[in-house]
Amino acid sequence: MDEGNLKKYLVYAIGEILLVMIGILLALQVNNWNDGRNKLKLEESLLTEMLTNLNQDLSDLEDNLTICKRFLNSNTIVLTQLDEQVPYHDSLEYYYGNLWGNTLFIKNTSAFENLESFGFNIISNDSLRKEITNLYSAKYNYLAQVETLDNKYQFDQLQPELRKHVRMDALWNKAYPIDPQKLMKNHEFKEVIRFNITTRQFVINIYNGIKSDIDKLINLIKKELNK
Repeated sequence: MDEGNLKKYLVYAIGEILLVMIGILLALQVNNWNDGRNKLKLEESLLTEMLTNLNQDLSDLEDNLTICKRFLNSNTIVLTQLDEQVPYHDSLEYYYGNLWGNTLFIKNTSAFENLESFGFNIISNDSLRKEITNLYSAKYNYLAQVETLDNKYQFDQLQPELRKHVRMDALWNKAYPIDPQKLMKNHEFKEVIRFNITTRQFVINIYNGIKSDIDKLINLIKKELNK
């Protein structure tokens, strides 16, 4: 090659290299753009599924609150009757029938489990990601522990006392004290009922707190999806 042809060749070679590099960069940019779109679609899909789960959780909490308040009301009425030594009347049979019982929150975690499998970083909003993990990993787990302890108390403490002193004709419908006069002076029985009232109030407070957390998370998700 003479000097002129060499210069032309080098210019041509450099041009080819630049074209190849530009092509590679464009391909990478398109690939990253596609990855970003796919990640965004996955995030939206998971958040939409989570909205459905959270609304189902709210419905379950509402049902549990209704039941828990019924138990609280019944225990309160019975304890008042015993403390004030009001003679037993048939109108109290419904409340005696609702002294025993606890609730169990059935959480829907399919969206959260999917999120775990894909990785929490799929949620681009840091605040939203923290609220999700706080609800599912902390609040829900704490509630489960409270309900487990409550269930143990119902079976280990409350139920034995009821079996000794209350005749149950129909659970959560009709029951009455075996010896009404004697039961009014039964300190142990009344203390078990008293503690059950405290427990019911505590569980109701926990449910209401988690309801607020769910409402907050639902609003955050809706805001994120409407960006």
